Amino acid sequence: SGGEPGYVVYSIKPGTRSREILARIERPRESSPIEGYPSFQHMPLATKDFYIMVEAPCYYPDTVTVVGSVDWKGWRSNMLASGHVRLVSRATGESLVYPLSHSIFAIHHVNAYHEQSTNSIVVDTIQLLPSLLPCSEAFKGLTVSNYVENWRKTGFGLSMSKLVRLRLPLDKPGSTISPTQITNITGMEFPTFRYDDLNGKPYQYTYASWMSSPKAAYYDSIVKIDVQSGDYRFWHVAGHYPGEPIFVPRPGGQREDDGVVMTNVLDTTRNQTYLLLLDATSMRQIARA
Repeated sequence: SGGEPGYVVYSIKPGTRSREILARIERPRESSPIEGYPSFQHMPLATKDFYIMVEAPCYYPDTVTVVGSVDWKGWRSNMLASGHVRLVSRATGESLVYPLSHSIFAIHHVNAYHEQSTNSIVVDTIQLLPSLLPCSEAFKGLTVSNYVENWRKTGFGLSMSKLVRLRLPLDKPGSTISPTQITNITGMEFPTFRYDDLNGKPYQYTYASWMSSPKAAYYDSIVKIDVQSGDYRFWHVAGHYPGEPIFVPRPGGQREDDGVVMTNVLDTTRNQTYLLLLDATSMRQIARA
């Protein structure tokens, strides 16, 4: 961004490889009041009108690392700064910034859409860390040796994540937003949904990796959550650890959840891996290979 820390928001038109700059946001101070550091962003969301960033006071390291590696110990935090959601207009590049009642650090979001009945942008995401835990401390434990040697502690930490909803009223820009928890279960990550048809649109179901218990060593289940009611179904086999779920719609299917959920699974009882196919409606196993 011209040598200054900040965000550069691009647009790439379908069928092209050229990038058009929508906005340059240099030294954003909403979540970094003194330094103006940009917040960590892994997968921003988009609707037809807005590019959406959930900004937490968690900042990139100054260190330079080789491609494919991460300096997890060099991340920075500011416990005195607050979190925000930034809507960048895809038409003008201007920002609408909504402060949060408490900071949310998220890596993987679910979806965002315009709710016509309230004229609001709805953002569903997974709050990965407790609001009072700085990412600079949490990231220090992201090593393979720590996960092996201290699996009870790391597993308990993973089990604290929660699925939350942010509702941003477009007629009240700048108003403070209080996140609401969508379901009473915790410990989910790597969410997906019927992306090709419903990205940026209202939807009902999300699928995610899930910790079935705070005592689990890692994500040991696949869960389906109804984001409207909070109800859930899940697949779980003791000693089996699935990867990230992928939703595959049934050709010609009419229902949102008409399809299969596919993932790879590590079977620690046999030291083997297999491909798992679940009925996306019932979450029952269809096949494995």
